[in-house]
Amino acid sequence: MGKMEKHKELLIKSLEKNLGLVTQSCKEVRVDRQTHYRYMREDPEYKRRVDEINEITIDFVERKLFEKIEEGEEKCILFFMKYKGKDRGYTDRQEIDITTNGKIKIQFGKDEDEEEDNILLNE
Repeated sequence: MGKMEKHKELLIKSLEKNLGLVTQSCKEVRVDRQTHYRYMREDPEYKRRVDEINEITIDFVERKLFEKIEEGEEKCILFFMKYKGKDRGYTDRQEIDITTNGKIKIQFGKDEDEEEDNILLNE
């Protein structure tokens, strides 16, 4: 196994251990971040393995999010609903309403303590 292949294997193992954190893994293996990204560009198998680690990391973090939701953490619940429940209206509202009288009204969502922001064009 050549030096490059050895670096790739060490990087993969370090990325697995560090949940895909590139800087930490490169420091441990003593290669530049640019080397990791070059491997990603030039070696489809290396890229596939790194992508797989990133997917596992997302699964891990998603599990942690669900644990917090189960504990009743309101911020986690709202975060989840904002991104996964937007088809049900759980999103910051941004509408563009073009009226028939030729005026264009852009309406932005509001937080609980704020007034709604509107921009009226063609006044």
